[in-house]
This record gives sequence, structure tokens and C-alpha cells, in this order.
Amino acid sequence: MPKAPKPLTVGQIKAITQPGRHRVADGVYIRITAAGGRYWDTRVTDGAKRTWRTIGPVDSMSLQIAKRQALEVPTKTALSTNAARKFGVVWAEYVRVNESSWKSPIHHRQWKQTGDDYVLPALGQMAVDEIRPEHVVEVLRPLWATKHETARRIRGRIGLAIDYELARLGLALANPADLRFVGKLLPKHRQVEKHHAAPTVKELRALLATLGDDPSHQCLRWLAMTACRTSEARYATAEEVVDGVWTVPAAKMKARRDHRVLAPWQPTGHGLLFANGDSALSLNAMRSLLIKRDIKWTVHGIRACFSTWATEQGYDSRLIETQLAHVDDNQVRAAYARGDLLDQREPMMRAWWLELAATNH
Repeated sequence: MPKAPKPLTVGQIKAITQPGRHRVADGVYIRITAAGGRYWDTRVTDGAKRTWRTIGPVDSMSLQIAKRQALEVPTKTALSTNAARKFGVVWAEYVRVNESSWKSPIHHRQWKQTGDDYVLPALGQMAVDEIRPEHVVEVLRPLWATKHETARRIRGRIGLAIDYELARLGLALANPADLRFVGKLLPKHRQVEKHHAAPTVKELRALLATLGDDPSHQCLRWLAMTACRTSEARYATAEEVVDGVWTVPAAKMKARRDHRVLAPWQPTGHGLLFANGDSALSLNAMRSLLIKRDIKWTVHGIRACFSTWATEQGYDSRLIETQLAHVDDNQVRAAYARGDLLDQREPMMRAWWLELAATNH
């Protein structure tokens, strides 16, 4: 009986660069992808079919560990036979299970849009345990350079859905969407810090002077006068305004705690302040208003405008940051700042309103 070939040495393994699979030891192969990725693979019997399974990346796993893992793969395969579902089914179930914990309907819409546009056409019909890093990379590559933030979020969502299915199966396997893997198969992305384009006080004042009674116009006015976030203004209700104070519930706040601000006016009626029929204004309603007027600054930039103005006027930074509902990263300082300083903020906000109402010179 012929002897089995000896395992390759570390040096011999490093010298392998040709794309494809190459045997390096009993039951262990090195797979080189066209993009240069290097993975340990093994073959297993899944029912009557022989299939390949990825053990892990060569860069972070020694041959000895790969050999040990190769012995465990048949057991893991037996546990997951006919159990790992198609990714599209898992994606939909993950959304259904988790959407109640999301702060805003925006999250549900973003999952649906990125799923329909990018993820599910490529991965939807694949069983979760068949997905490899290169499959995830194929989804991300068209977006990586031009829409990097979108690609980053999509990678995270794919990873969450895969983790969900692996947890359901009780399998502690590497997630193919992990940045450790896909990051090696994609070019380095140069991070460029971006700021929201902000108006000057004069530019903001000029716009407000032209706004009418349209819900998007009034919502933008409310946002400018309170320096709140877009979602907080879009979902504001008459019931949240009591005696001139608008209390935004914790569920609507980024920091997950109630936020009180001086209301620009006392609303009448009930329900949403700025409704489009029976629904809240769309996410892009105010942005579209600016685009139609060829305005280059953003809705979110209004908050920066307020912050700059208040700082130049000499107001205490604690009042400004509290008005903006920013969370203090200094835990000791935050522990002592238990009040919301609403009374102290009132003179600042009334001065801001007068500034916005002043006549442009």
C-alpha cells in the first residue's frame, strides 16, 4: 500500500501562489482565490455528496489548528445537514425578529432597500453555510470605492443575519462577512472625514423668511428653531408639547432618553405636527425642499449653524450640547450633569429665535 504524501512544510505552503486548491496534509488543502485570499479547506461527505468546506483563513490559523479543525468538520456538517436555511429566509426572519427593537421605521426601510437592491439578488438563494467571504465581497465590490458607507453597513447587516443563523444552529463557525476576511479581499479604503454642509445664520434666516404653510416647510422651521434632528421633527406630535415645552420621548431619541426643549409655538389639534396625509413626512421631504431651491447645505447642517452661533455668542458649552441632545463622553462629568438645564437654555433659545427672525442686511 503506497504511503501517504508527507505534509508540506511552512515554507512550501508559503510558496504556493497559484489560484486553486492544493493538498498540504491529510484532509487539509490550501485554497488560493483569484484575489489572493488564502484559506484552509477540507472535503466532507454530506449525504451522498462530497463537498468542500472552508476551515478558516491561513493568515490567522496555523496548519496544526487547521488539521484539528478538519477532523471536527464532519461532526459540524452532520449537525447542520438540511438545517442551514437559505440566506433570503434568514434575512427576512432576522428583520421580523429584531424590528421591534429598532428606534425608527427608517431602519426597517434601510434593511429592505439594501436587501432588495444589493444583498438578496446575490446571496438570497444560497444556504448560509455555503456563503464564503468571496461571495460577500462580490456584493460589496461595486460600492466599496464610491459608496463606502453603504458598503460598510451592508457588510454589517449580512454578518448579523449570518450570525443569527449560526446561533440558531448552535455552530461556532467563522462568519464569512467578518471584516478580517472581506477586508483582505478588497482594496484599502482611504477614510476622508466629512462634515455636513452648514448654512450661515444669514442664509438660514433668508430661507425661513420664504417658507409657507406646507408641512415640509413648517417642519423645517420647527427643526431650525429647536436645533433638533430630522427624525425628531418628522415624528413630533401635538401631545408631546405641553405648556410650551416639547418633550421628545426616549424611544425617538438617539441617546434613548427623554429630551425637553422649548417649543417654538403651541400646536393645535392632535397627532403628528407635520403629516403627509396619515403618515409622517418622508425622510427626504425637507432635503428635497433644499434641492429644489439649489441650496447646497444640508438639513442636518442647521444644527451646526446653531452650534456655531451659540458658541460665538458666548453661551456655555453645556447648554449648547444639551440643546443638541449630545451625550457627554466623559462619564464622570455626565454623572454630575443630571438636570437638562431647560430654564438656563430658555434665554439662549429665545435669542436664537430673534436672530432667525431678524431682517437681513
